[in-house]
Amino acid sequence: MEDIGSLGTSVRQRLTCKEFEENDSLSASKPSTNELRSEDSTEDEHSTSTLAQEASPMESSHRQHRQTPDLFVTSRLNVISKEVNVAYGQLQEKFSIEYRNLLESAINSASRIQTGYDSSVADRVSFSFSSSKTEDRITKKRFTTRESVLTELLRTNHIKTVHNIFAAILIIFSVQTVVYDLIEQGRIVIDFSLISWGFGKFSLVISIWLCMLTSTISIFPIFNMWRQLRPSSTKLLDRAFLLFYIAYLAAFLCVPVWALAEYDLPPVSTLVVAIEQVRLLMKAHSFVRENAPRVLHADKTIDDGLNFSRYLYFLFAPTLIYRDEYPRTSAINWNTVVYNVSELVICIFYIYYIFVRFCIPNFHNFNSDHVTIKMFVYSVFGCMMPGTLVLLIGFYAILHCWLNACAEMLRFGDRLFYKDWWNSVNFSGYYRNWNIVVHDWLFTYIYQDTYMLLKFQKHMRWLAMYTTFFISAVFHEYIIILAFRFVYPVLFVLFAIIGVGFIYVTTGHNKRTSNIFLWVSLFIGNGILMCLYSMEYFSRRNCPLIKDSFLDYMIPRSWFCTPNQ
Repeated sequence: MEDIGSLGTSVRQRLTCKEFEENDSLSASKPSTNELRSEDSTEDEHSTSTLAQEASPMESSHRQHRQTPDLFVTSRLNVISKEVNVAYGQLQEKFSIEYRNLLESAINSASRIQTGYDSSVADRVSFSFSSSKTEDRITKKRFTTRESVLTELLRTNHIKTVHNIFAAILIIFSVQTVVYDLIEQGRIVIDFSLISWGFGKFSLVISIWLCMLTSTISIFPIFNMWRQLRPSSTKLLDRAFLLFYIAYLAAFLCVPVWALAEYDLPPVSTLVVAIEQVRLLMKAHSFVRENAPRVLHADKTIDDGLNFSRYLYFLFAPTLIYRDEYPRTSAINWNTVVYNVSELVICIFYIYYIFVRFCIPNFHNFNSDHVTIKMFVYSVFGCMMPGTLVLLIGFYAILHCWLNACAEMLRFGDRLFYKDWWNSVNFSGYYRNWNIVVHDWLFTYIYQDTYMLLKFQKHMRWLAMYTTFFISAVFHEYIIILAFRFVYPVLFVLFAIIGVGFIYVTTGHNKRTSNIFLWVSLFIGNGILMCLYSMEYFSRRNCPLIKDSFLDYMIPRSWFCTPNQ
């Protein structure tokens, strides 16, 4: 930009010099005052005939003087026009250079933004406006060494204070429990039976998990065998491997469900098994989905990149996207591991206090008296605050403490497991930023693959989006069904129907108002979830069977509950 300014100054200086030169030449051609006086005195002495003879030259001189300004203006305009054309060309060249540098700087800056996905500007532009090649339309996840958002924010005193407020609330819960026991029981009652019951039969949990892990590990040798035999075989081997893979996914979904029903694990233990089942299923699909195209296209890099140790590392790494290499830290900070694990344990007790103080007292005696609009409204509003606290603490425990502890133990460098979803001004941003780990998998293997099957038709992008939401909502509800042993699709309705509708809801351009609307919706939604699932869970403990069949799992018993006599 400084070059452009200096160029304009030089143009003005040259124009000024040219003007001075033209003015000097013009003034030199004009007669002086003394010459004019001399001409006047001479004219008095000449005769009339002489005046008549000189009339013609005088008129010619006057015409020449009248033409001189016109020639000066024309000459000046020509000079200005030439200078402007030269300056315009130079300015255009300078502007193009500056614009190109500015654009490259913007793209490089955008590519360094700490996003949960490979969201460089170039990648997103190619995804939307690329050529017909499929490879140009697919966005690839890129891993880079970076800290979690809260890890960086907790280094500031303001955010530390928010963390301390939650710690103070936990202390108040503990003091409240002690005071209540002293008043009611006359002594301090240390009762964590709810935690021990929720995590009951944990040895069976470990056994089921080991079986699932072993079956997931077995994918590698079978895949590697297919890779090695394929160059000398026909397409029949490809079809055989595809059928095996589909059968494996079906068995992996059914066998753990049978084990959970057979051994009747308690809710928290079932939750652990169900989450691990879905996690390993997603990892197995990522491994096959990332490497199968390399085998089909005879990519030579797979020979060097594919080995068992990398696959085993991927199964434990806090990511659902397979890569041959990940960014790694130089050493393990065991203080960070201990700190995160300690906070995870504290969060478990935090959630325990919330359920003991807000959930169980309101619903453990659920009967037909509760099935009224009045009691339902009271219960929903009473569950909004504890339900949202469970959401926040569960988020902090799993997506921050647990994943950061695993990442530190494995020296996994990319720790952007979530973004600042609390600052979102719409539900689209909230869904993208809440859980980056799961969002990456859904975006890569559901949204992009569905969009590719639709041949990248822009008017069909909505179908790819809703397919992604539908599959995500199904698996969220699947985990809840296994944990509680009944089908009550409240989460599915709020997520796949109302939640998708909220994506298109706008509250204007005021970001503050939009963020408030988001939080109000989260408070109401979590209150409804906690209320309805608690009502249904305790109604199945207090109310008789409607019908001793599979339909009993499908019909909400809280709708038709009659108290036990």
